[in-house]
Amino acid sequence: MREGLVSELRALLGRSWPLWILPPLAAYLGWRLLPYNAHLYETVIDFDPQPDGAVLAAYRTDAMAVYTSGFGCGCLLAMAAGVFLVLRDPRLAGRRAVREVPDPDPPPGAPAPVVLIFAKAAVAALFAVVLAAADMAAALPTAAAHVAGHWGLGELASRGVAVHQLTLADRPVWTVVASGAAGFAAWAVLGVGLGAMIGRWRRLAAFAGGYVVLGGLLYLAAWLAGQPASRCLVAALFPLAVPAVVWAVFWIVALSAWAPAAVAATAVAAVCLLALGHQSTQRRLAAA
Repeated sequence: MREGLVSELRALLGRSWPLWILPPLAAYLGWRLLPYNAHLYETVIDFDPQPDGAVLAAYRTDAMAVYTSGFGCGCLLAMAAGVFLVLRDPRLAGRRAVREVPDPDPPPGAPAPVVLIFAKAAVAALFAVVLAAADMAAALPTAAAHVAGHWGLGELASRGVAVHQLTLADRPVWTVVASGAAGFAAWAVLGVGLGAMIGRWRRLAAFAGGYVVLGGLLYLAAWLAGQPASRCLVAALFPLAVPAVVWAVFWIVALSAWAPAAVAATAVAAVCLLALGHQSTQRRLAAA
């Protein structure tokens, strides 16, 4: 296991150089999304909160979103990194690997597939820590200013309602931030399991292509039915609606007091996908 981990770390520093584009991207997204997260509640949940409780909920939700700015995108980048680490390795690709290496028997000392997969999961988790650090380094220094200027504070003050201004030192805030940062590693491991289940680039391309074709067919059907262009576009994007809604609900939960439970659920899903990915890899290699 130790040799496999060292080998994967060397690969991350060498052959996996495209992944090092992701930390600056995570940092940029964390910084760029700050003003949007400062109005998340109005955009996603309720565009016109009126009662004191709704305004207070808007402030707290937006504050949590600001302090975790970019975490959602960062977790998706971590998952993509996990998928990439698996798919780029021909040793886990089955028939393709056998065609590239004439001898089907692994050389002495070659790591077993289970060692490779778990080593990749460990390296992906370490890389996810880098993504989380880059995100927080870019977003947290100015997060307090965005929270201090939230419209809900002024609205509640005008109604005579005193509100504690949330800072990173408050337990609810740092609990959500720490849980979200840990979520990067969980999503990276989930990506490794997903990549092991997919097995080959062409399967990933076929899956993505299927979404594109389905969206195109739905757009065509709406156009043939005489719908305006806006509704045709909505129809084309409908296949993405379900995962988008699930993702939005997950992150609303992740911004609440249930944030540790959301990360724990992601970790359980990652372990399950890792086990399923190992089984898929074993079947793929056995069929080669």
